[in-house]
Amino acid sequence: MSWLDAREFCRRLSDITGERFELPTEAQWEYAARAAAEPPVSILPNLADAAFLAPLAGQPLITGGVEHLWVDGEGAAPASHDDGHVVTAPVGVSGTDRLGLADMIGNAAEWTLSRYAPYPWIDEDGRNDPAALGPRVVRSGSFFDPPRRVSAAARWAYPEWRRVFNVGFRIVAPIVAREVAEAGRP
Repeated sequence: MSWLDAREFCRRLSDITGERFELPTEAQWEYAARAAAEPPVSILPNLADAAFLAPLAGQPLITGGVEHLWVDGEGAAPASHDDGHVVTAPVGVSGTDRLGLADMIGNAAEWTLSRYAPYPWIDEDGRNDPAALGPRVVRSGSFFDPPRRVSAAARWAYPEWRRVFNVGFRIVAPIVAREVAEAGRP
């Protein structure tokens, strides 16, 4: 899936529904990923927490009579972290977080609308302009990544045209005032 493919999906969905759909900005994605965890996290506190927060795939490996998972060729993780799927797991296999979102961390990494730019974050630098040239930000980790890279803080840059096998996307839409009122929010 490339960034251009994900944007085309949003455009077509917007055309069909008459509503505006888009990829989340990097800031929106990070807010959702960090705010959803209880307590909010920037990285997985330890490998034992990875299975709860992030679907990780792997191939069984026996070392010293103990079964482990070989993750991305970088080392062994406890076999208890196997989500039972060789690549991506069905959405929500690990449940949903306190915001009702599934798989913000792990399963598949995700494209954001934002152009890759170094920190510190400067919103006025044009990074969220879809027409801006340059590589785009991918966040999280995926089934292919070692646990140390499965994090709300993980970020990579890929050209917008590159199709990446372990990267997907999610979409955002503006909340309609009617929906907010129906939900009982101000």
